[in-house]
Amino acid sequence: MTKATLDQDKIVSSDQAVQDFLRKVTKIILLFLKDQNAPKELHRSVLKFTKVAITYLDFNKDIDMTNVIMSHIFSLKDSKKYSMTLRRIITKLIIRVGVEKLKQATVKDHHPLIAYVERIRRKKQNVKERARLLALLG
Repeated sequence: MTKATLDQDKIVSSDQAVQDFLRKVTKIILLFLKDQNAPKELHRSVLKFTKVAITYLDFNKDIDMTNVIMSHIFSLKDSKKYSMTLRRIITKLIIRVGVEKLKQATVKDHHPLIAYVERIRRKKQNVKERARLLALLG
């Protein structure tokens, strides 16, 4: 196979058909979080898939996807078991859609968690920025 042939066979995540497929698969996989009797490993795998899928999903075209993700994530009975993965998912969603849209998609009970994750994210960002500026100043 030549390089031109390989380039044509690549799947582009910005392609509409790929986005539709990703949305459908993500919605189906998120349904496993609603099952409270499912094994812990299944919930963990679904959360890890969600974390990766957020990277490739286009939230501008499907506004409801944020609502679906947040409602399924917080439907877990023992969400404390997955606190680090949940925080990472929330951080990625904050980066992708913004804090305000994320708060609109979430029940008020979980707003303190979103505020906490955003505060920690900004602190890390400020430390990196400060270190970069100090390195430039010498």
